[in-house]
Amino acid sequence: MPMIVAMPKSASTSLLRTLGDANRLRARQIFRDPPPLSGSRLGRLLQRPFGADPPRLRDRYPALGFEMLARLHSDVCAPPAERFRRIFRHLDRDLYKQHLPPTAPNIAALDSRPIVLLARAPAEIVAAYARIERQEQRAATLSWPRPELTRLEAELAAFRDGWRVRDRVLEIAFANLIADPLEQINRIQRHLGFAPLARVTLARERFTGGE
Repeated sequence: MPMIVAMPKSASTSLLRTLGDANRLRARQIFRDPPPLSGSRLGRLLQRPFGADPPRLRDRYPALGFEMLARLHSDVCAPPAERFRRIFRHLDRDLYKQHLPPTAPNIAALDSRPIVLLARAPAEIVAAYARIERQEQRAATLSWPRPELTRLEAELAAFRDGWRVRDRVLEIAFANLIADPLEQINRIQRHLGFAPLARVTLARERFTGGE
């Protein structure tokens, strides 16, 4: 099971879809919070065992040292080994993208798997959050005091640095992916054992090309 471990705001959803289409794999993000109860039939079904909204991943499987990042992304967590084993057993030919930080449990679970690390400079990511929040007229990181933003940048740097030193990890820079998708995607193809592509267009997602 190949895994894209992505820093936020790095065109990871676009990359996931592009690789899935090119290699005829299901492109998935398996660790994520379910929808709120009020918004869907699925949410109401998920309510039954808990009597309320199901516990959030960050509360069930906290990723120690990445608490600021977990406030922004539901899959910044450290699932137990059994969760990974079930995925590997049943969905081994899928392609996954997650914002999984390099905690000891996550590293142990993925240590034998080929990983693509999609990386971006922490300061650029924080600036991207702010631009998107202004576009959508909402406040998340925009309302954070400077010390919290500094801690967020430190967590993003720790995310990148913790994965990039591992074996079987290929690091792809966001800027290079946007500037030359074919070259970078063929680096990924070789790393994952897939055939190189003659041409490719990076799939357009919500903020592709900007965030």
